[in-house]
Amino acid sequence: MDRRVRPRTSASAREDPPFRLLSELPEHLLTTVSSLLPAPESALLAVSFAPSAAAGTGPPSPAALRKVEAIVAGREGSWDVLDYGEVPELAARLTDADLAASLRIVDAGRRVRTLRLTGCLDVTGAGLRPLMGSTAIEVVDLSLTRGGDNPRLRARRPMISFREVLPTLVSFMSRPYESRLRQLVLPKKWRSSGSFALDQFLELYNNHLDRKGFACTRCDQNCLAMSNGDQGEVTWRVDDWVSRRREGVWSGWIGMQHFG
Repeated sequence: MDRRVRPRTSASAREDPPFRLLSELPEHLLTTVSSLLPAPESALLAVSFAPSAAAGTGPPSPAALRKVEAIVAGREGSWDVLDYGEVPELAARLTDADLAASLRIVDAGRRVRTLRLTGCLDVTGAGLRPLMGSTAIEVVDLSLTRGGDNPRLRARRPMISFREVLPTLVSFMSRPYESRLRQLVLPKKWRSSGSFALDQFLELYNNHLDRKGFACTRCDQNCLAMSNGDQGEVTWRVDDWVSRRREGVWSGWIGMQHFG
């Protein structure tokens, strides 16, 4: 008689073994699940099936690739907006590695048109590198706040770094005739730095807007215009065009409501 002790399993596990682990879900169900999730969660779900591919360190197995393709297909046609602030708990924990993996796994450089890092206070911007050279991106919101929020983020100083982000932003304008970039919202942290490099970048960005024929929807000023102060209502200058208080509501500037 075989007296070896066999592991106990629950009734549900015995009855539905394919559903005991997420990795065992069939592709068609993963497609359905993905279509119901916010875009950031859907992207990170895909990462969980092929972490090495998402990190750029190796190809996925054929089985993992099928899972990833099923997840991406679940939102096909709706990857154009990727706002990590849709899931505040996720945004609060997001790292640059997470960001890079999620952008790489969904081929964001080709699919995403609007990117928002709302609430991603621990991200330095290094995780944006998979977007290098994207000609699909139109709107990049790095303000880390939602429209109407005070951009000063007094609770905790954000980690986002101009030095880390600059190469990616410049790459969006490297092919001017193909680039679709039309809106940038930058964090207040940068405008308070008095950086000469930021001034140079703004000049580059302003020239890009001129070439594309974009103009302010509220005035005829460009992003290097002079202003009458930190909360100016009339015109702008380099050190205060990131945010202002207008009619009692804080809003990001570079393109949030102005350029289009």
